[in-house]
Amino acid sequence: MKGFVNLGKKGFATTKEIFVRKDVSEALKKAKKSLPDGFNFKVWTGYRSLEEQRRLVEKLEKKFKKEFPKKWHSMLVKYTGGMRC
Repeated sequence: MKGFVNLGKKGFATTKEIFVRKDVSEALKKAKKSLPDGFNFKVWTGYRSLEEQRRLVEKLEKKFKKEFPKKWHSMLVKYTGGMRC
């Protein structure tokens, strides 16, 4: 997603452009329309490490197993694109 200025905070993006998946960009653009005039989002980074992604998938898997014991696997594949931990 272009157009966001990086303020150089440690641990965040080091370029002026932030890159995110297309669906993330579209969701931010849609959400921006509901903000009051003069407000915007500040995106620090679009990066998620593999370790963080795995942690999130594991957390979602645990939740789905508890809430949907018979169909947790198909839901996990649907919501994660089939990522394995």
